[in-house]
Amino acid sequence: MLNNKFLFGGNLIFDPVKQQLSKYDFGVNYQPANNAYIGFKHESTSKDRVQWGKFFLYFFHNASAFQTVGTEFNFDW
Repeated sequence: MLNNKFLFGGNLIFDPVKQQLSKYDFGVNYQPANNAYIGFKHESTSKDRVQWGKFFLYFFHNASAFQTVGTEFNFDW
C-alpha cells in the first residue's frame, strides 16, 4: 500500500578510476502532520573507502512560507 507521508531516497557515487563505491547516503522522511516532518539520514564521509559515517535525526515544522522551526541531532561514527 502506498502512503504519501513517507519519502525514501538515496545517493550512490561510484569512482570509475578506482572501480569502487566512494560515497553513499540514504534517508527517510515522514510527515506525521501538516507541515511537520521527522527524518533520518545516513551519510558516508570517507573518501578512501565506504564505511560508517554520520547519522542525522531531525524534526522541523514549516510555520509559514518564511519560517521553519526545528532541530537536528548528529552522530559522527
